[in-house]
Amino acid sequence: MSSYEFTEWHVYETKFSPGEPLRGDLQAALVAHTVTDAHRTKGTRSKIKDYLLRFKRRTAAQDQGALHGALNIWKAVIDKQFGGKDNGD
Repeated sequence: MSSYEFTEWHVYETKFSPGEPLRGDLQAALVAHTVTDAHRTKGTRSKIKDYLLRFKRRTAAQDQGALHGALNIWKAVIDKQFGGKDNGD
């Protein structure tokens, strides 16, 4: 797998995968919701949505910038490691 393909997969995974931070957020929200609802007065209830963190969606320009930044870092590492020679992978 080339470094370009690896970076593209990484960006795809970052953008479209639920990922650990989001899952951890959901689990923590469920625990907080359950505990607070157990101690509320009768007849009142909260929503699990009240306990979720709000993540901002990244724009296409931000994703492209992240991809270019990752490729530049990768190129710098390869250049330092192999003296600027690329074997085509």
